[in-house]
Amino acid sequence: MLNGRTHLNRVQFKPTFAKARQSAIQTFKDYASRQTWLTSAACYRTLFDYAPDGIVIADSESYYLDANVSMCRMLGYTRSELIGLHALDIVVETQAARVDLALEAIKAKSDYRQEWQFKRKDGSVFAAEVIATMLD
Repeated sequence: MLNGRTHLNRVQFKPTFAKARQSAIQTFKDYASRQTWLTSAACYRTLFDYAPDGIVIADSESYYLDANVSMCRMLGYTRSELIGLHALDIVVETQAARVDLALEAIKAKSDYRQEWQFKRKDGSVFAAEVIATMLD
């Protein structure tokens, strides 16, 4: 508590390597209240960027508007390459019909979960669980 007010510090750990051992750098940013931090765009951007799971944000027609680092790594694209692609560009051909079905399910109940086969930029294929919902 500082001056009678509670403060929340945001702590980010970024891996670095020094003398063959891993250490961490902490960056701190002072926020006047927990609510300020939790409602800040910075909070959500940090969670998005550092999530270990691949995350994409798509429009209502399945064109990608944003992607986190983990998703880019999984698919072998840079963020700028992935933005603007359609879901059909990253699923294997046999899964193409599922895109429209998934969109319908998401719009109807705002929740979708299923395993799909994806193709990377280099053409290799991998399985991943898709968990999707509508954002307001």
